[in-house]
Amino acid sequence: MRKFGINEYKLKNAFKDIFGDTVFSFIRKQKLKRAKDLLLNSELEIKEIAFLTGFKYSHHFSKVYFVYFHMKPQEVRIHQSC
Repeated sequence: MRKFGINEYKLKNAFKDIFGDTVFSFIRKQKLKRAKDLLLNSELEIKEIAFLTGFKYSHHFSKVYFVYFHMKPQEVRIHQSC
């Protein structure tokens, strides 16, 4: 980053100014949106979706998913089939 005359702090602050979110939070939200799409549009198991979206453990994925969407991954599929 020295090559471009910017340090990590400035880069992170610029990202937050532009996107209104931290880099980590932005990436997590993108992963969760992708996971929701996979839940709705694929037959993949939840543990496979967790892995494909960057979560090592499906129980952690389910917890994070619930915090973001206020619904468990399993519930998404149940509501979809109704």
